[in-house]
This record gives sequence, structure tokens and C-alpha cells, in this order.
Amino acid sequence: MASLTLLGLDLIARGYVNNLPDVVERKTFNRDSIISNNFEFECNNISDIFSTNNPKSIFSSADWLYSNVILTDDDNNTIWDGVLIDVKCNHRTKKAYLSTRDNLYAFKDVYIEYESSTWETGAEAAKNIMDSYNFSYYDDPTLSASIDTLIDNSAYMMLNINKSDNMDLFNVLDTIGIHSCADVYSSKGNVFFKVWTNFTASTSLSINIDNTNRLRSNPIVTYLQREMINDYSIDYDGSSDILVTDSTAGNIGALSRAKYGTKALEPMNTGTDKQIIFQDSTTARWIGEQYIKRSNYNLLTNPRPILKIQFDLDIKFKKWIELGTLFKLDLVDENWTDKIFEVFEFRRSESRNNINIVAYEVIT
Repeated sequence: MASLTLLGLDLIARGYVNNLPDVVERKTFNRDSIISNNFEFECNNISDIFSTNNPKSIFSSADWLYSNVILTDDDNNTIWDGVLIDVKCNHRTKKAYLSTRDNLYAFKDVYIEYESSTWETGAEAAKNIMDSYNFSYYDDPTLSASIDTLIDNSAYMMLNINKSDNMDLFNVLDTIGIHSCADVYSSKGNVFFKVWTNFTASTSLSINIDNTNRLRSNPIVTYLQREMINDYSIDYDGSSDILVTDSTAGNIGALSRAKYGTKALEPMNTGTDKQIIFQDSTTARWIGEQYIKRSNYNLLTNPRPILKIQFDLDIKFKKWIELGTLFKLDLVDENWTDKIFEVFEFRRSESRNNINIVAYEVIT
């Protein structure tokens, strides 16, 4: 049985929860920013149990603001792990609405101060900042893998963030992710920090369009031309205002520029005396090229934008599909066999026994 735990009580088991919202999570592409995944739970306000000032309330004499809220499914898998930020009571209908946010939200008024003591990777800086501010809701495996990737490619930076910059943890992680070509996103209340690289492993999850028990709708296929990047211009420490561009470095986006016109990466606020300083041209080039590589298929011979697909799945796939999941898809109409995609948007409705997926093509 599903459970919704608040202040040590299972609200579902006690019969307070009227219905559960759809599980909706998403992340962005290229210029990544953390998207706050929010949930509102509708409850029956039986005997004023959720009326915050009533002595019979579970909130009576409790420090409930930012208290932990955990939702698990029938298999005891965590669906949501966040904090309670508001309680709205409608005394005419005797309903209460519990508004929750990511765990990051509890740090929204904490302004970050951080100065790198040496050259470090963006992933190391993100971990150091979260640890120093006692924020433990992050996925260590993806963060550790990102540290290794950045070290392997000699991509280093220094950060100089002052409290006067008015940047909370949310803003700082966004900024570091953008300057690391990293997917920084929230899922189940935890922060994931995943530096992009070409996919070289494998995935066992396979979906066949011809199996009607698996797909409830045919995929809608589109091209992400608006997300295409084929050039960059990035400053770095000691550059003397001579910025690294694709044409002055690897020139890997030349065919894409010739075919689609210049689609430049948004300017990065880097360089000497900035909040983020790239160590050298090696770092600047690697970050810029990652943005180009991730958004162009067949980059060096006949580039095209990567693909986006959207379709519905049966609810039974909830054991295997979530935000960030990699899967293989066969689609005869497109002549695809084992084409790999990654989930970028995820909506699961228990009431409709349905999962809606938006996924992007994975570059291998």
C-alpha cells in the first residue's frame, strides 16, 4: 500500500488523503537549470486535523514548516521526498491542501559564500558546497562519476561566490552545471549532477512499438533544431581577452554551421575576476565542444539535430522508467532498431494507469 509520511504519521493509512497527484518530473537540455518538482496533496480535514492553530491538529506545537514529506508506492519505492512549505485549509469543503517542494527549497533563504582554494572540477565544487551547507539530498554516484569525467578531461575551474551576490543553493548549482555541461536536476527530492559525455555503455531496457501491451500510443517524433549548438566563445583565466571559439580550436561544428547557420552557445560569464574562472583554454574548449557534440547527430559527416519523442506507456513500467532512464526503442516506421533515448520529462498517473514520456535521442 502506498504511504504518505508527515511528522511520523502515514496520512494514507489514517484515511486523510483524498487523492494523489500525478508524479511530474522534468529536466532541461543544454543550458541546464534545476526545475523544482512540486506536489500538492489534497486531504480531508477530518476533525480539523490539518488546521494549524487548532490544538487537535497534527501541527499543534510542531515545527512543521519545511518538515519532511515522503511518498512511497505499493512496492515501497520512494516517489517523492521533499519538504512541506504551506497548508491551505478550506473550511467550507473541509479540505486541506499540503504544498510541498524539493528539499532544496528549505535552503532558498540561505545565501552561499564559497571560494575555491585551488583549481577544481565543477562537480567537486558542487559537492563541497552542498556538504559545507549540510545539504545531503544529492545522488552521490552521478556526482562522483562527473568528478572523474571532468578530471579525465582536465576541465578545471575556480569559484568566487560572495553572500552579497544573493545566490542561494539552487542558483549556485544551476550556475556550476551550466559551466560544466552538466544535467543538474531534481528527482524524488534529490539533486542529480551529471556531466554530459558520449554514451559508451549499454542499457538493458528495450521497448518495442509493436507490443501493444507496452506502448499505449505511437511516438510523436520531432527534431530539436532549437536546441542545436554549433559554436561557442568562452573566456578563461589569463586569456588576455582572446576567447576560445570553435573555429579557433577544434572546429568540430564547421559542417553544422555551414548547413544550419551559426547557432552559438549563450555567452558564459567566465574569465579573470569573474564568479567562475576556467583554468585554461583546454577547459574552455572541452566545455564548448561538449555542448556541440550533445546536440548534433552525425556531427562530422552529415549533422542533424537530435530527436525528441513523446508517447504513453502502461503504468506497469513504473518499476523501470523514471527521469533520466535510458532505453532502447524499435520503430519500424522510422527504421529504428535499438535506438537509445533518455527520459527528459516524466508524468505518471496512477488513476489513469498511464505514464507519459518525453525522451531525447542519446548520442553514442
